[in-house]
Amino acid sequence: MSKVTVPAVGLLLACLVSIIPLALSSCSPTEGTPGGANAPMSEMKAGDAIALHYFERVPYMHATDGVVVGLVADPAQEAFERAGVPFYWHETPPKRQLYIIHQNTGRDCLVGWFKNAERERIGKFTLPIYQDEPTVALARSDDERLVSGGKVEDLLADRDLVLLVKDGFSYGRFLDGLIASLSPRRITTTVGNVEMLKMIQAGRADYLFVAPEEAETLIMTAGFAARNFQIIRFSDMPPGEKRYIWCSRQVEDEIIARLDEAIRQNGPLP
Repeated sequence: MSKVTVPAVGLLLACLVSIIPLALSSCSPTEGTPGGANAPMSEMKAGDAIALHYFERVPYMHATDGVVVGLVADPAQEAFERAGVPFYWHETPPKRQLYIIHQNTGRDCLVGWFKNAERERIGKFTLPIYQDEPTVALARSDDERLVSGGKVEDLLADRDLVLLVKDGFSYGRFLDGLIASLSPRRITTTVGNVEMLKMIQAGRADYLFVAPEEAETLIMTAGFAARNFQIIRFSDMPPGEKRYIWCSRQVEDEIIARLDEAIRQNGPLP
């Protein structure tokens, strides 16, 4: 075996040192959970990717085989990709999402939230990415006090019935206004929609408001049969609320403008 001289070893080490940084710089991984693929990290500074927060809420947003999909997840991802804004998906409970947006310590965006004046003071909104169908109520099928076709105002004014609402959530300007003015009997909870439906079934409250898009899926996900519940529709319920991407103030106005332009390219909401 031939001997390697000390100068030769030094030369070899010097070559390796010069090669390693090049290899590392060209192999930076894309941040985020599966399904959050976007612009390669090599094209941006470390930490530039925006955290796009979601929580499991079929059919709006949910992870399937490691990919986040749904009625609001799909247009949100398309907007970020079309705008060339690096991002990664992050599953975060809704209460935690509200805390994050209030803290305003990072570049964070929430998907599919309603817009109101209070929230506009806290963060920045893109153009809408989805519009709900008119809101409905879910109640036990054997509760004859609730019937379809009436006015939601009459329902909220009925002191014999108990409304179940989620803490920190907006039900849209129309319903939020009526709930504030009529002050119906209600229970406020922090649990998810599935657990809320179980509370209705157990008789702890009488009805809750949901978008019709998720009503049947919610019943099935909670493990109930469709016959266990009735969907209450209202004669005076306006078109459903629009849903937006809601970002912290750390997200630059220029990024919001790019996202808005990408959303416009998809055409107006139906």
